[in-house]
Amino acid sequence: MSTTTTASTPSPRPSSPRRRTVSDNVCCTPTDQRESVIPWRRANPSHGPHCPEAHAQSACGTVVLGSYNMGMHIASIFIVLVTSFFGIMLPTVAGWFKGPSVADLDSASVGREYGVWGCVFFFARHIGTGIIISTAFIHLLYHGFLMFSDPCLGTLHFPPTAPAIALAGAFITFLFDFVAAWRQGVQDDRDKEASEACNISIETAQRRKAAWQVILLEAGIIFHSVMIGVTLGADSSSAWTTLLLVIIFHQLFEGAALGARIASLHWQTKLHTILQILAFMLITPIGIAIGIGVRQSFSANGTAALVSIGILDSTSAGILLLASDFVDGPLKNASGFRVFMAFASLLTGLVVMSILGRWV
Repeated sequence: MSTTTTASTPSPRPSSPRRRTVSDNVCCTPTDQRESVIPWRRANPSHGPHCPEAHAQSACGTVVLGSYNMGMHIASIFIVLVTSFFGIMLPTVAGWFKGPSVADLDSASVGREYGVWGCVFFFARHIGTGIIISTAFIHLLYHGFLMFSDPCLGTLHFPPTAPAIALAGAFITFLFDFVAAWRQGVQDDRDKEASEACNISIETAQRRKAAWQVILLEAGIIFHSVMIGVTLGADSSSAWTTLLLVIIFHQLFEGAALGARIASLHWQTKLHTILQILAFMLITPIGIAIGIGVRQSFSANGTAALVSIGILDSTSAGILLLASDFVDGPLKNASGFRVFMAFASLLTGLVVMSILGRWV
């Protein structure tokens, strides 16, 4: 009886895991589902990598290795730096020329008696208010919803995470304002014996409140500006040039909004003002430099990026939502013409910044 021997075939060696890139063309959800959940991502590829054939977002955690122009990315650092400088300096210089002759935090100073720089300051201030409000709703809160609803994060235990974080940011801002006002009220009660001291105390309290509001406003802007810079620095999509142009206008408008508030603090030292200007000017270019450095490992739809951007944008939205000076200020007693001009400027800021929300 003959026996047959069969050669045993060696079992295949397990393949070592490799990092997925956009060339794998694997999407974490079907094309139609992702486009129905996050339609904005289709129109703006800079906010997330895309599958090349189907134009859908690529696999979760994918690092996009596209055509990267290092020279243009480095140049964008200086382009955004100069843009931020001009944006924040125009209203600041207008405030310096205007001087402290007008009452502190005057939001109704427009007309021939205030001169050209006074009118520039007026329009910059109220357009800036519209920019701030639009940034909070259109750019930040909406982006927070997008980040936390991304399928790459899975199902959240608490779906309304973005508005909850925005609420926390607004509450913390309110809490700081209230504690500062409460402490000043206690101090005023102690100074009631001397009327002159009481008047000085009231003026000091107003100045402290104004300075604190500017600090909060700048913090809200800085929180999301750094991630905007990282996105621009790491992006290699075909929409990079469009993203750069939009960020240029974004920095101009936000700089004008912040500069108008800084210029109203004419009593603070020049050193303090310069530090506030530098903080705004440098934060986005620093973010771009970080993005350039991490471009080979940064995944726009990775868990870390989605959570970080979602938290920072939602927190910033909550802070900026409290930035309004139409009720507590000289405007409530102003003439109809000045109120109309203020609201027209406000609407201009709202519309312009809302249009930019189409891209960034």
